[in-house]
Formats: sequence, structure tokens, C-alpha cells
Amino acid sequence: TRTALASDGKSVNWIDGDKVAIFDGGASGKEFTVQSSGAGSTLSGSADPEAADYYAVYPYDGAAAADNKFTSSISSQQIVTAGTMADDCAVLIAKAEDDKLYFKNVTALVKFTLDVDGVKSLTLIGNNNEQIAGTFSIDWNNGDPVVTTTSPEVTVTLRDASSADGNEAADLDLAKGDYYFTILPVKFENGFSVILGMNDGTQKIVKRSTGVELDRNEIFRTQAIPASAYKAHVSNFVSACKFPAGAFVVRAVFFPELDECTTAFA
Repeated sequence: TRTALASDGKSVNWIDGDKVAIFDGGASGKEFTVQSSGAGSTLSGSADPEAADYYAVYPYDGAAAADNKFTSSISSQQIVTAGTMADDCAVLIAKAEDDKLYFKNVTALVKFTLDVDGVKSLTLIGNNNEQIAGTFSIDWNNGDPVVTTTSPEVTVTLRDASSADGNEAADLDLAKGDYYFTILPVKFENGFSVILGMNDGTQKIVKRSTGVELDRNEIFRTQAIPASAYKAHVSNFVSACKFPAGAFVVRAVFFPELDECTTAFA
């Protein structure tokens, strides 16, 4: 599973071979496969043709259903490439209407522009330790999905997609560019911080102290932060150092929700 952020920085394209879970009344989703890359596509797979309703959850891995709610997760360790989001993290849900699926976005994005060298990781944390990742349930809620965390995480860390799996010592430096934290909808009561893990083993941090609320299907953007704004960091719970004035720009809706995927139930 590897949906990709499009070049406009706010919409998402399906990638040929993506896996989607189709629920036809059971606890386990049936595996359907995206047949072509693009904003809309066709899903191919087998499900009960007599089911009363069909729901779809992306990504397929880890998706489950119980009591008309669906389980999924966002990893706190996200492997990324500049300009797009991590694989398997942009959770989507849909209910079939006339054999078509109009996916709703469950997640939000925080865009961070990295403009310094020597950075191996970026970690996002709410200044009140808000829950931003982990396992959660999704209530379809008549097309306005609602998330309830069941096993939450309070940080999300980004590392380079070319790094050695599971070996932080072999992580490559992140190239300068735009990076996207995929997180749950959240209200950062006192803002959030971004911690930079440097390639010499030290950490730097920059902090936004003003509160911000991100709904599902939204992106919060930052501009490039000058090197002088970062401060030395030894703990996730510091109160000094701030994003410079004007570092944040207006939020924008991402992921157009009207691109359809037709289904091929068999």
C-alpha cells in the first residue's frame, strides 16, 4: 500500500497495486486491488454479492470491523520521501453507493519544510502530549468519519525512505524539502514542537506555542524555518524556542473526496 501525494501538494493518487479492505458484513475485510494509478481507479476482488452494505478501508493491512466500526492504525515511525507522505498512513474509508466508493479521509497532515542539512529524523509532538498516532476505531457516521483512539501514540517520527529498515544507525540524512507528518485529527491545545535528530547524535527543536486544531482531511503548512530558530534539545518537554513569526500559513483541505473508485464485486 503506497498512495502518493500528488504534485499539487494536497490531493492523493492511487498507485497500481494498492490494497483496500472491503467489508461485506464480516469482521475481516476482503482484499481488493487497485488496478491503475491515478486520482480514480477500479478495485478488483471478491466479496459477498448479496451483502446489504459494503464498506472499504485503506490500507488493507490491519483493517478489521466490529459493531459497525472499523479498526485501523497510523504508525508513529513513518518512512518518507520529500514531497509526499509515508506509505500505509493515509487512512481512508468509504461506503459503496451503486457499486462506487467515494473515499473519506480519516487523517490530517502537518507539512514541515526542512531547510537545514545533517538531519536524520523529524519528530512531531504536541506540547500537551496529544494523541496523534496509534490504533483507533472509525465510525462511518453517515459520511463524516469519527475517530476514537484505542492504543494511542503521542509522537510521529519521519525518517528517510532509503534508510536501512530497523537500523537507526544506518539512517540517511533527510534531503532538504517538504515533509508530511500523517496524524489523527487533533486539537493541539498549546501548539506543537518539531524535534530534529541530527547526524552527530544531538537534537534541535523548534516550537509553536499557539494552539491549532486539525480536522480530518486538513493539512497544516509551515514555511521554511531558518537555522537560527532551532535550539539545542535534550528532552521532549521543553518550553523554550519558538517558530519565528509568520512560519505558518493558512490550512488547506487536502485529498479531494469526489474522485471515485468503481468496484468489481464477484
